[in-house]
Amino acid sequence: MGSHSTKCCGLEMDYLSEESKEDGFPKIYTYKCIKCGKRRSQLCDADVIDADVLSRSE
Repeated sequence: MGSHSTKCCGLEMDYLSEESKEDGFPKIYTYKCIKCGKRRSQLCDADVIDADVLSRSE
């Protein structure tokens, strides 16, 4: 999922499904550090990813 790391304070961050938006585009995935409480959101725009994959295969 995306290029961002989902680690903070040396630990894997918890995925927050209630704060994430997976039902449309762009998709937003939200994570929270279990140690310090910092939140991080990842944006995943499937249209851009699909276009990039298609351009590489031509």
